[in-house]
Amino acid sequence: MRVIIILLTMVYLLTPTLGYCEELFPAKKEAMKELMQVSGEAQMAELNANYVARRFILNLKNSKPDIDSKVFDIAKEECKTVIHEEIVIKESYQPYFYHIYNKYFTFEEIKELIQFYKTPLGRKLVAIMPKMSDESIEASELWRQQILGPKFEQRVSNRFHKEGIKIDK
Repeated sequence: MRVIIILLTMVYLLTPTLGYCEELFPAKKEAMKELMQVSGEAQMAELNANYVARRFILNLKNSKPDIDSKVFDIAKEECKTVIHEEIVIKESYQPYFYHIYNKYFTFEEIKELIQFYKTPLGRKLVAIMPKMSDESIEASELWRQQILGPKFEQRVSNRFHKEGIKIDK
C-alpha cells in the first residue's frame, strides 16, 4: 500500500502545470543540481550508462565472436572509467535534464522536492528506486508476455478471420 501511495504522490508531483514554464535563472539551476544529487539522478544515470556499456560490449562480442577475451576486459574497464568520469567527476548528464525540470517544476517546487528527498522517506525512495525500477521492468515484461501479447494475438487473429484475411503461420 505504501508503494502505491508513493507512486501516486510521484505521479502527482511529476504532472506538469499545463502551459507553464518558468525562466531558468541561476538559483533555479543550482537548485536543480541539488535536487538531482539528493534524488538519486546520478544513480539512475549510472544505471543507464551501464546498460549502454553492456549493449556496446554485447554488440562487440556478436560482431567479433572470435576476438581475444582480453578485448572485452579492456572494453569493460574503459566503459567503467568513462561512466565514473562523466557521472561522478564531471556530472555531464545534468545539463541534459535542466529543461525537463524547468518545464515541469517551479523554483519553489524544486526546493520542496529537495526537502522531501532529505527526509527519511525521501532517502528510502532514493535507496530503493533503482531496485524498484528493475523489478518494475521485469513485471512489465511478464505482463506483456502473459497478458498483452496473447490478447493482441487473439484479437488480431479474430479480426483477420472476421475480415476473411488468411495469414500463413
